[in-house]
Amino acid sequence: LASIREQPDVAKAAFSDAIRLSLAVGKLDVLMDAYLDLSETYTNRGDAPAALAELEEGLLMVSGGAGTTDSKAPKNFWRLLLALAERLAADGQVSRAVRTTRDALMHAEREESSHGRALAHRRLGMLGHANGDQHTAEQNLSTAITLFKRLGDRKAMAECLLIQAQHRPGAEDTLIG
Repeated sequence: LASIREQPDVAKAAFSDAIRLSLAVGKLDVLMDAYLDLSETYTNRGDAPAALAELEEGLLMVSGGAGTTDSKAPKNFWRLLLALAERLAADGQVSRAVRTTRDALMHAEREESSHGRALAHRRLGMLGHANGDQHTAEQNLSTAITLFKRLGDRKAMAECLLIQAQHRPGAEDTLIG
C-alpha cells in the first residue's frame, strides 16, 4: 500500500522486512513476490537501475544462487524471470533478456502454465523484433496469440496482433500513431 501511495521509502522498508522474514521462514514464493513488488516500486519511481538490481538479487536469493535454470525453483518462478527480462531489455541487454525469457518459458512449460507460456512467447516475439529476427518474432507472437485465445484473453491477443502489424513492411505508412 505504501508503494501505491507514493511513499517509496516506507514501501522499501516494508518490502525489505518481507524479504528478511520470508528468508527466515523459507517461504520462497513470498520472497519472490517481495522482490517483484520492490522492483515495481523502483520502476514506478523511475529508478530503472535499482529495479533491475532488485530483480537480479531476487533471482539469486530465490534460486539459492542456481540462477535462471534452477530446477527447484518455486511455482511461478517464470514471473520473476519475465520481469527480469523486461528490465534487461529496457537496459539494452537484449541477448541476456532473450536467454532469461527462454528460461522463463522453460519454467512455465514445466509448470504447465498456459499464461506463463503465452507471456514468454509474447516477450520472445518482442525481443525478436528488437534483434531484427522477424521470423522468430512472428513465430513467437503467433504462438502467444494462440495461447491467449485459448485463455480467452482478447486484450493480450490484440496487443500481440498490434505488435505484429507494427513490424510488417509498410506498417509505418498504414498504422495511426
